[in-house]
Formats: sequence, C-alpha cells, structure tokens
Amino acid sequence: MAKDVINFVRLYFIPVLVLVSQVNGERRPNTVSMELGQEKLQDPDTIQILDPPEVLSHGMWLIVEYRCSRDRIIGLEVTGSIEKLKPGQNAERKLFRKAWKCNHENRNIKRKRVKLKLPDSVAFRQDLFNSRITFVNSPKLKAWNLDPIWWPSCRKYHNAFWRATVKVSYDMQLPSPHARLSKGGFNSCPKWPLHILAEVQVKKIEICRKEPEYVHTVTFPVAINGLSYGVVRKFPKYTNTLLENNRKRTFDKPIFTLSMWMYILDYCKFSNTGLCGLTYHVNWNSTFLSPLVFVNRKGQLHIQMSKENRETLAAVTDLKVPRRQWFRLVLGFSRNFWKLTITQGEHFNETTETSYRVPGTTYLDDTEGLFVFGAFDATPSFKGYIGQATYYRNRLLQPHEIPLPSPYHAMFELDLSRRTSKCEGFQEWVYSRSAYYVQQVKSARLAELCHTYFFELWRSIMQKAYGEDFTSRCPKFGEPKSKQYGYLDRLIKRSIHKKMFPSQKQIGEKLYNKAVKYIELGFNHVRRAIPLLKQASCYDNHDAMYMLATLLNNGVKVKADEPQAQAYLMKGCLEKHRLCCLALAHKHRYGLDGVPQDLEQSFVYYKFVADTVRVDKETHKETDVLTESVRLTDEDQLREQTDEDGDVFQWLKHQASNGVFSAQQHIARVLFWGSQGMKRNMAAATEYFRLGAESQDPQAMYDYGIILLKGQGIKKNKTEGLQHIQASADKKNPSALNALGWYAHNFDKNMTAAIYYFEKAFRGGNADAAYNLGLFHLHGEYPGKPPNSDIALDYFNFAATRSQIDAGVFVSYLNMKGTFLRSREVYVAIEWARFIAEKNPELGFVLRKGLTAFRNDERHVALLYYLMAADAGIEAGSFNLAWLCEENQDGIASSIEKECQWRQYNITTQREKQFVDPYALIKMGDYYWYGCGGKRDPRKAADMYTQAAQKKDPHAIFNLGLMVEEGEKIHPSVWKSLYIPKQDQSNNYTLLSTIYRKCRDSPKSEAYLPCSMALYRVQFLEMWDKHRDILQVVSFILSGVVTVLSLRHIVQSLRGNRRPVDLDIL
Repeated sequence: MAKDVINFVRLYFIPVLVLVSQVNGERRPNTVSMELGQEKLQDPDTIQILDPPEVLSHGMWLIVEYRCSRDRIIGLEVTGSIEKLKPGQNAERKLFRKAWKCNHENRNIKRKRVKLKLPDSVAFRQDLFNSRITFVNSPKLKAWNLDPIWWPSCRKYHNAFWRATVKVSYDMQLPSPHARLSKGGFNSCPKWPLHILAEVQVKKIEICRKEPEYVHTVTFPVAINGLSYGVVRKFPKYTNTLLENNRKRTFDKPIFTLSMWMYILDYCKFSNTGLCGLTYHVNWNSTFLSPLVFVNRKGQLHIQMSKENRETLAAVTDLKVPRRQWFRLVLGFSRNFWKLTITQGEHFNETTETSYRVPGTTYLDDTEGLFVFGAFDATPSFKGYIGQATYYRNRLLQPHEIPLPSPYHAMFELDLSRRTSKCEGFQEWVYSRSAYYVQQVKSARLAELCHTYFFELWRSIMQKAYGEDFTSRCPKFGEPKSKQYGYLDRLIKRSIHKKMFPSQKQIGEKLYNKAVKYIELGFNHVRRAIPLLKQASCYDNHDAMYMLATLLNNGVKVKADEPQAQAYLMKGCLEKHRLCCLALAHKHRYGLDGVPQDLEQSFVYYKFVADTVRVDKETHKETDVLTESVRLTDEDQLREQTDEDGDVFQWLKHQASNGVFSAQQHIARVLFWGSQGMKRNMAAATEYFRLGAESQDPQAMYDYGIILLKGQGIKKNKTEGLQHIQASADKKNPSALNALGWYAHNFDKNMTAAIYYFEKAFRGGNADAAYNLGLFHLHGEYPGKPPNSDIALDYFNFAATRSQIDAGVFVSYLNMKGTFLRSREVYVAIEWARFIAEKNPELGFVLRKGLTAFRNDERHVALLYYLMAADAGIEAGSFNLAWLCEENQDGIASSIEKECQWRQYNITTQREKQFVDPYALIKMGDYYWYGCGGKRDPRKAADMYTQAAQKKDPHAIFNLGLMVEEGEKIHPSVWKSLYIPKQDQSNNYTLLSTIYRKCRDSPKSEAYLPCSMALYRVQFLEMWDKHRDILQVVSFILSGVVTVLSLRHIVQSLRGNRRPVDLDIL
C-alpha cells in the first residue's frame, strides 16, 4: 500500500515554483522539481542547462546536463504564448523540441550539445524570403527527464514537461522583429537582383506605426472656472502587441509620470467637501480610479490611489501649490511609491518635492474609464488655467528629464501676470484720483483752492527761487497720466462732486457703454474705444472683454492680435461669460485663429454654456430675447420682424383684442420670449395667456397655469395655477399631465403618482415627461429598478429630439462619458452641447442688435454685432457677416484686417447640413470653380453645388448645368443624389435638358426665365446636331430667298427715285 502511494505521488507530482531569477550572478531556473524519495538515492535523476542565455537566437548551441537512475527520455523544448487576432486569446505553442534516450547503465552525469532551430516566423525578420513574422510572449526554455512509459502519450499531446517529475524551466527573451537576421544568409553582400527584389518586397510589408509612450492630454491653455468642467480624455490601447502586453502586466505594479502646468487663482471655492479636482481617473459610473490629485482650500494636495477591489489609499501633502503664477507639477509613480515635485519661480528654478509610500499594492489600467483634467460630473475644480499636461505611460521620469516648454508657448503668450499687474496699477490710479477729488471737495469747503500738479510744481520752483512759503494743504495728484484716462477722470470728478461715487461694476459699465457709443459713430473711432474697453475689462466688465477680443482678433481698424484676444476670451470665460466661452469652444471646434482643433477641449466650454441655457431663459431680463437665426437674404423673415409700433404687431394686437385665439397665443409667446424683434414683456404676455385660457383651450390653460405656479410676470398663485393645470389634464393634455407629475414628485413627495402621470404624459409624446423618466432611471429613483444609464439615455434622446433643453444636455453628458452598454461618442456629445448652448439668450441679444442696426441701415454697427456673433460660432452670424462683407456697402469690409467673406461662408458650410443655407454653398462652389483662392477645384465646386441643389435651390442646379456645358466631367453619384435617371445621362443634351427642367420647375419663380432660356438653347443645339445637313440646306435656301427679295426691293427703290419730277412753271 505504501508503494502504491509513492507511485501515485510520483505520477501526479506538482512542481514547486521558485521565483528567483538571478543570485550572485548565476542564472537560476524559475521552475524546479524532482521525484519524491530520490533524495535518499545515491545517484538521483537530475537535469539542468549549463549557462542558459538570456536571449534565444536561431542556430545557437545549448548544453544540457543530466543523470538517469533508470532508462529515461530526456527532452529540451522552447515554448511561448502566441497572441491570436481576437484580443485576450493567448495559446502556448511549442517553438522547438528535441528528445533522446538516456541509458541507466551509465549513471554518471552526462552532457549533450543541442542546436536550437526556431521556426522562420520567429527566427527571422520580415523580408522577401520571410513574409510572415510571429510575436511571442513569455518564451520559456524547458528541459525534462521523463519515464519512458509516458512518452507515446506525451509525444502526441505535447505535455511531456507537465508529466515529467524531474524538470527545469527558464524565462527567456526572443529578439525583437527588427533585430532578427534575414533568412537565406544575405546579411553580407547579396547579388544585386536579389537585393532589388528584397527592397521591393520590403516596401509592400506592413510596418507597425510608431506609438509614443506618452499622451499629450492638454496642449493649449484651457480656462477652468471652478465648477464641474474640465478636459476629458480616454487613453487608447496600444496597437503594438508587445507594448500592449507589457502594459497589461503592470496593472498591479503601475508606473507612470504626470506633468502639468497650471496657473491657479482660487484653490477650492465652490466645493462642499473642501476638495477640488486638478486631475483624476474616473470610471463611466463615476467611480474614482488611480490616480487622483485634488487640492484643498489650503492649497495642499490630496493624492489617492486605488486597489483592484476599488479600495482607496490616500495621502495629503504638507507643501502647498502656489497661486497667481505658472508652475509645473510632476507626479511620478512606481508600484506603490509616488514622488511629487513642484517647479516655480520667475525662471522656474525653485523646486519643492515630497514623497510617500502607499501601503499595500495599487492597481491602474489607464485605458479603463476617463482621465479628467479639471473636473467632471459633480466634482468641482480649482479656478485658473491648465497650460499643458502630459501623461507618460509605463515610464518613471525625473523632473529634469522632462523638458520645459518653449517661452513662446501659448500659456506664456497670455501674459497673465503682466496683465494682472497693469490692471492693479490702473485701479490704484483710480483710487488715488478718487482720493484727490474727495480731498478737493473737502478743501473747497474750507475755502481753499486746490491746484493741479503743474501749478504745484511751479509753486515749488518759485519757493526755491525766492524762499517764500508757497506750501498748500492740497494733496498732490501725482504724475500726469495718459490722455486715455481722460473720460474716466471726468467721470470720477463729476461723480464725487455729486456725492454719487460709482461702484467698480458701475465704472466698468460706464466705460463699456462709452466705448460702444464711440464705435457706433463709425469704425474710425475704434482706436478711441479700445482703451476704454481695456479699462472696463480691469473692472471685470465681461461684455467689454468680449467686444475687445472680437476687435483684436479680427483686426477692426487695429492690428490683429490673436494671443491678446485669446487672453481676454479666457479671462471672460473664467468669469463665466457665455459669449467668451462660446468663442473659445468655436475656435477649438474648427481650429481657428491659431487655436488647435480639439473637440474634447471645445466640450469644456460648450457644456458650461449649455448648462446655463435653461436658467438664463427662465431668469427674466428686459434685455433677453429669443435666439433667432434670421438671415439678411431672407426677405420673408425680415418682414416678420417688428416692434411695438410695427404693422405686424399692431395687426396681431388688433386681432387679439377681438378675441382671435391664434392671435392671442402668438402675441403671448412673442412677448414672453422676446421674439420677432419684440422685447420681453412678461406682464403683457401673462395677460394674453389669461385671455387664451378663458377659451378653455387645453394648451392655453396649461400655459397660464404654469405661469401662475411659477409666478412669472404675475404674483405666484399655486392654488389657481394647479386648477388650470388640472383642468387641462382632464382634457388629456400631455403637458398638463407632466406638470401634475412634477408637482407630485417635488411637492407632494408622492413617487407613485409622479410615475403614473409621467408615464401617461410620455405615452402622449410629451418630451418633458420623457426627460423626467430619464432622470429617475439615471439616479435609480424609479421604484423597483436599479440605476440604468442606458435606459435613461433612450429617454433623453427621445426628449432632446423634441427640443427639450435639459434632455439635450444629458445626451451630451452621457455620450461624452459613455454608459455600461455604449461607448463614448465625442462628436455626438460636442454637437448636442453646441446645439443647446447656441440657444442662450445672450447670443440672441447680439443677433438682435445686429438685425436692428441692419434694419436701421447702420451697416457698420450691424457688421460689428454680426462679427461678435460669428466669433461665437452661431451660423446665422457667420452667414450675415459674410454677406455684409460681400455687399461691402461704403467699403466697410476694408475696416477688417482678416478676410471675412470667403472665410465666413466656408465656416457656415462646415455645420450640419440642415443648418447650412444654400446661398453659402453656392458661394463656396463659386469660390472653388473660379479659383478665388488661387487654384480651381472643380470637384469641390461640384460637391458644393450638389449640396445646394439637394436643398432645391435652382441656382445650384443651373450652375451644375453650366459645368457640364464647360466640358467638366462630374461623378455619376452627383446625378444619382439629384434623382436624375441613368437614361437621361446617356449624352450631354439629355442630361442638360433634365437639369434645366429641374431648374425651371423650381418653386422659386425668379428661376423660371433664365432656366427656360437655357433649356431652349440646349434643345436648339440638340436639334442642330441631329439635323445639321437639312438645316444647313434650308438655311442656305432661306438666305438666298432673303437675298433675292432684298435686291429686288433695292432695285425697285432705285427705279422709283429716277422718275422725272413735274416742275411748276408758273
């Protein structure tokens, strides 16, 4: 029985793993095993490889040393894991095997030299003679001493190493593909035909693209406003198998280096927890991953890492990050040790550092989730700028190994410190000047006259010359200042003498309004306005910042200065100015004005403005208007614009007073939102809503009930408001049903009733109900169901496509971060955020100012405001600006340094097709067809004309016909998109006839005459080509007949003139 147990152990022995690679310079095996009980034998079985190499290469000799106590099979093999095409599938394969017999009669130690022969795909590089190469992971060199009874089975199933009880294994490396030899022995000097063939073949071989082991996460400065906004990145996996496998092996022993340049104004102003984001790693479900770097209110850094089970390990540093200066933060991490280094100072020569060893192991998969620079979700951020950020993957770098950016980098071009000091100096001047006038007023009460600086200077000179006392109790004003401060000086003096000194905000507003008046007088006054705008900017007037940025960026009567314009935009956006943020987003969206194209960075700004739209629209301001895209070429839209004295408004008012329900509803909405050229008038709108509700119309009752419930334009009355909403709901109005659900959820706290009303309203197609249900599923508030962002996204998509603003914001948000089932869609997120952001009332106000100026025939003023709208990226602003520059009335386009016609038309054509006007497409088609940019491009011209023709524009169809007449070959896909049958494409005449018929039959009446004439001309030419001979004979005969008749007429005329004339002899 004991013998059987021993045999069982022998046959199923489990090897012992020894994780020692090298001791005292001697290379040791990773796996060693021996047969149980052999330690008692005098000559036990052994096996080893003498001096095993670190790198295996084809053709090398290996020495195996072994001893056999019985007859044995000795084997040597090389194995490796070959990665399949499908990710995650690895299979160990035999790359080499050599086996031989060992006789037990000679129990002495034996040695055998074995030549290593690897497969061609592993041994050689890729060239003419070896078209395929294989990447091998974790190669191992193994030797084994096997009982012969197992050899037939092991030879078939390749499991000799597993069956052997005496064996040894070594971890090896194989040469990288580019370091391998060429097959065929052509490493010396091959004959030239073979050399040429090899070179040709190499050019056909696919070469892995270069993959950097770093990610430039932020390359251009980004403004971080202290709220939950930041740059969101997702790191890709390596396409190179070796790099990717190496990355996977370091999940539980991560190595990385993070370098960030920042300019912090406030550490953590808006956080309830006292922590604000600098950068962190987060999963799609908002779970924090490794690493996380937060800053607290004291400026100390909170650094956190995570384990594989999501347990977090954190530490707080003693050192503080500086404020109001650029500094570099370098975080180096290796396994469980991190080191933080901060570099600052005027010349970045001041360095402070700290380090910490995290207890236990940490875990990091940098392709999981998202990396955030700033903040995202509900986490607030610091307030300031991120100038540059780079993440080095699987590399631990010292700070001196990371080069400093160029002094001409965009973050240094912003010149933040100098700009701040200049504003501080200006504000000190205002303070001292104010003190002077205050003292002057006090001195005047003491009947003492105070004099200017120059009078006081003359007085001191006279005192030195004559020794008389010319002293005065009047304070000296200080050094004389530039005449650019003249208006402000008069403003301060006038205000103090009236005892009404304005606040800083009022000073900024007055300076801005004065600058606007200068510009509205004409562009020749821009140079007078710019100093006032700069002064207003120092007092945080954000409208002044944006107007100043627009003037400097486009070079309106001044030299264009893109870096300075960018600085004012970033400062305004930092203070949450909507237009400044939209302008920054627009530049990053298309890569304009020296700003690199970066969709994820544009999302930072679009998302902020989109989040403010609903609140801004519901916050009543007299200056707020509805954002309307009115094109100056659309006469119908222009006729609809009105004012309180306009004919359109007066007619609507007359109809409404006579009880016409449609007029009451129309005028109520016009006044409520401030559309069609009208100002917002909530009180008047409420009265018209009340008149509509009296008609018992369900929608009118709902509108009036909501106004009463919220107290917009009227005193809040919940009871009466709910009565109107309930009456509307009784008539099955989906909007009213949703309102009842909203009230049940927010006031009655009755979730069952809320769900009932929301579901019923949703079945009726109500977008608000879909949005509310989406929120319940997103936050896990739907009874009996867990949180589900995918179901929520479906509801949000339904609501957003029906113009529900908040739903559009959530569609953008969820597409940016991704959900459990859906990967992130950056483009979709950007477009939804932009679509919602462009509904902000501040943008509508600028468009309204431009339209009003145009209707008043103030072209230069209209150009200014449309220039501001175009810089913010609104399509109607770009279109109208391009059209004004094209018209160039009074030469106003010459006032702008940058080209404004083709640039703006081109920008409008980059938008989604449904937003692009055919006129812009036709203009860009003309640009490419006539070569306005210096080079003709008929293919692009045809594409632009085709897009316009698909919008049923006859001019575009006519232009395509002209291109065909000019002999231009147009791709058949163009005619297919215009639904022109193939039989009509058989020749140019049938094609042109079809094209001009489409043009003639267009709904636009102005196209009938030119298209008809072109059609007749083509038909005549076709008839001429078909019946050329007959027409030539007929034309010859007709010409002859006409000639004969003409000669006859001439002859008869001459004969008539020769008759004698009767003379009167009397």
